[in-house]
Amino acid sequence: MPASTAARLLDGEARGALARARDLPVDELLELIEKSGLRGRGGAGYPFVEKIRAVRRNADGGPVYVVANAYDADPNSPLARTLLTRNAANVMNGIAIAAHAVGATQAYLYLHPEAVEARSAAERAFADDLGVDIEIALGPGGFMGGEESALLAVLESKRAMARQRPPYPAEQGLRLRPTLVASAETLAWLPLVVEEQARAATKLVSVTGAVVRPGVYEVMLGMQLGEILSECHRWDPRGVAERHAIRLRRPSCGRDAHGLGSGAGDSGGYVHRQ
Repeated sequence: MPASTAARLLDGEARGALARARDLPVDELLELIEKSGLRGRGGAGYPFVEKIRAVRRNADGGPVYVVANAYDADPNSPLARTLLTRNAANVMNGIAIAAHAVGATQAYLYLHPEAVEARSAAERAFADDLGVDIEIALGPGGFMGGEESALLAVLESKRAMARQRPPYPAEQGLRLRPTLVASAETLAWLPLVVEEQARAATKLVSVTGAVVRPGVYEVMLGMQLGEILSECHRWDPRGVAERHAIRLRRPSCGRDAHGLGSGAGDSGGYVHRQ
């Protein structure tokens, strides 16, 4: 299979992962996550296991929360919506594994209000044995609704306004309690990491514009944009401008992101004609 189309997140279902995660001592679970190299897919590419450890350090026996950010503020980059419609079970199981890791009994799946199909897919993926109460919450719409601290405000029935940091959510997040906030894409890796000891080596990207088949694709971290377009045969070569005309807002994440010329975050590429 070509590296650019290794669809682990979109197609790789790990049904026994949650049960296995519960059987593991938490230290061993965190070691698996650390060895996978999993970094946050929605922000600065911070090692995900360190976010989990930060929440655990700040837990004092009171409530701890997990929030899966599937908001997709950019309508041209529907990464979380696509992931949920294709593989909602992995997202829900990932939330449950994360909740087990930090000791949370309450979690939220945070969606854009227009993500109707994604919401339906998530509802169908609910299972009785998740071991955590997962509530689907809808944001207000607009770009600000997906910002990490703004979504916490929304969950507290406040306006979607960014908060000054520090303190960070791992210290004082939802209702001023330690909170693990992660993208749906990040959490969807956890079942694969636990069941298959998989290395988190792919990233979802959205390619739109002058392409034969626009859409969301799963690519290897560190791939050049030209490789993504040529190997997937998705671009229309007629009239496509030179390299500067291909805009990649936030193409990848992790240490390999520098090979793509950007940092982590909402991965979307727009190809336009000259």
